[in-house]
Parts: sequence; structure tokens; C-alpha cells
Amino acid sequence: MAAAVARSVAVSLLLVPCATASARDASKGAGNGVRDAHPVISLFRSGSAWGWSPEYRLTLFADGGVRYQGSLFVKIRGACSAKLAKQAVGRLLEAARDASFFAGAASRPRCDIVDAGATTLSLYDLKQRKVVTAEVCKRDPSLEFFWKLAQAVDDAVQVERWIGTAAERAPLVADSENERDRAFREKFDWNKPAATCPP
Repeated sequence: MAAAVARSVAVSLLLVPCATASARDASKGAGNGVRDAHPVISLFRSGSAWGWSPEYRLTLFADGGVRYQGSLFVKIRGACSAKLAKQAVGRLLEAARDASFFAGAASRPRCDIVDAGATTLSLYDLKQRKVVTAEVCKRDPSLEFFWKLAQAVDDAVQVERWIGTAAERAPLVADSENERDRAFREKFDWNKPAATCPP
């Protein structure tokens, strides 16, 4: 019962818009328990439903730095950088701690279909690390906070400026047969800077 209450409180924290934290208040997030240049949150979404599900990585650093790397079915392919206030990153970590995310099981419901889309969420601090992966075709009730936290990370960095909206990604369906090829995917350079990066 106590764990459920903690998760409920943590979820409510995620509903506070992380992206609105003011840059001038960034110093207030210094007490995150991590070094400023240390990556503290990593989100990887692998695509499913070829042409409709974007594949990309997000890395959030303790100092508010953000690294986006988009590969398949995204508006911006390649790497871009952005900046959040430390407070925004700290709020995400605080919610994870309050929900006992670090202590939970690394549950991984598996799908019966090939190449099902998956989400991997990694959280770090100086003392502990947690990596959880779940496939999107099945929703285990015990992973409710996992999915909400993953969405909160997307929302905090305003990920649609890079991956595009569903309407903006629709034309990418035409490339799906090409990008299904394993050789094409394996030679993609995740670290190559994007041609253009929106603010």
C-alpha cells in the first residue's frame, strides 16, 4: 500500500511541466546527487509499425544538457543538442526515487510479434543505476510509472521538435522498405550532427 501511494505521488510530480523550469533557477537543481556532466537519464525508443514509429535516443545530463540522436522515421535525422534547467532534470529523478524506480524489478513483457517496438529507460546517479526495457504491445500494470516517466522525458525536452508530429512523419512511410534493410540500419551514424537542428 505504501509503495502504491509513493508511486501515485511520484506520478503527480511528473504531471508538473518539467520544460517550464526557468533557466535563471537552474542553480536550484544542483542537489541532484550527481556530477554536472554526468548522464543521468537515457531514453531509447526503437521503432515498430514500419514508417510510423520513430526510432531515437535521448540523453539528459545533470547540468541540463540534452542530446538527441534520431535514426529512423524522424523529422530530424542525426544528432542535436539542447538545454534544460537543472531543476527540470532533478524533478524527473526525484519522481523516480519517490516511486522506488531504482528498487523495482527490471520487468520486460515480451511480444509475440517480430520486431515489436520497445522502450528502454536508464537512470543513473552516483550510487545506483537502473535499466528497464518494455515492449509496447503489452502493458504490464507494474510498469505504469515506467511509461509515464518515459513520456515525461519526451515532454520535458519537447521531442516532437526533432521527431516531428504524426502528420509530419507520414511521408516517411515511403522509405520504410529501404530502412527495413539491416545493412542500411547498421551503418547509420548516430553521432553525425543533423543538417539542421530546431531551437
